[in-house]
Amino acid sequence: MPINTDIVNLYGNTALRTTINQLLIKNEYPKFTILCGPMGVGKSTMAMIAAKHITSKNTEQSTSIHTINCATNPNIAELESNFFRFSPLEPIVFIFEELHGLSKDNNEQTMLLNILDNLPDNIYIIATTTELFKIQRPIVSRSIKFEFKLLTTKEMNQLIESYIKGKNISFSSDVISALVHTAKGIPRDLLKTVDLIIKGELSNEQIFNLVEYVSDNSLFAIFSSLKSEAVSFSLVITDLMLTIPNNQVQSMRDFWSRFILISKGSTEITIDKNIFNSLNNLYNNKEVTMITEMLLNTNESRLILDLLYLNMKLTNTSNKDMVGVQKVMHYQNTIENIEQVATISNQSNQKLTKQSLQQFKLNKGKEGL
Repeated sequence: MPINTDIVNLYGNTALRTTINQLLIKNEYPKFTILCGPMGVGKSTMAMIAAKHITSKNTEQSTSIHTINCATNPNIAELESNFFRFSPLEPIVFIFEELHGLSKDNNEQTMLLNILDNLPDNIYIIATTTELFKIQRPIVSRSIKFEFKLLTTKEMNQLIESYIKGKNISFSSDVISALVHTAKGIPRDLLKTVDLIIKGELSNEQIFNLVEYVSDNSLFAIFSSLKSEAVSFSLVITDLMLTIPNNQVQSMRDFWSRFILISKGSTEITIDKNIFNSLNNLYNNKEVTMITEMLLNTNESRLILDLLYLNMKLTNTSNKDMVGVQKVMHYQNTIENIEQVATISNQSNQKLTKQSLQQFKLNKGKEGL
């Protein structure tokens, strides 16, 4: 039988796909398999491809392929009796979606275990799950387990470039980087976002707002200025922070993590070569550690001041009364005041009562003591 082109045309999990393809070609696919891994990485797609190949049917509507959603409490006892109404001359495939949905308390998994021990020769079960730990160990031990992983940045880039080429459209490199970065290795999320962009005919600016993406150039501007003179840095950082969405800390952590991984030899992560070289030449190991520790310990409300203090350490600056520093502190205090008012507002169902406002003033007064 020829190579299954549906499998070959998938992206990511190359070794796993190759193994499954070889088993199908040789008609040696196991009677019971579990495809496990994160959501959106191709488990259900692979299960259907395998089912079509096993049954020699080219449609999901075939009477030889039956999909069961285990989250909807299927009747396992009835399922077992139904196995024997099928002709023993043709292979039948049952796809158990979200196998962990079978209850342990109601003995559903125990009933499945009995089915597996008495499975007719022509019946195949392909199960998918995102939570393997919820499945009884005896069930898992009777399966051949295929573990799907998140796609690498390189694989996600290949996927989106192939997909938009098939749609006869093109994206800028910045847009592709934004979409790949925010999809976090999940191909389903990537393609759903691309389809949304195509249908909405979104501009680049709208796309960046949609995915709350912060460009590497913007983040590079922050990190490359950390060793600048304090007044200049404080002015730069304030202006930049006003243009970055609410996920400031996470955006900076993601960028810095990529920089560190590449510096340690990773080839699966990407950053513009010029950006990497500039940062690599700018900071020594001790300084890289200082920046890393700051990013690990900061939060959204403290980020600007933590960056400012880090800048002072890196430049051996001790004068905290400079105009630029005061500007940052004023901005930070304004943000904190807004956040506290918003919190009180949310807690009182959008109504700032006189009592709440008085409490807010008292709290601020205590902080000043």
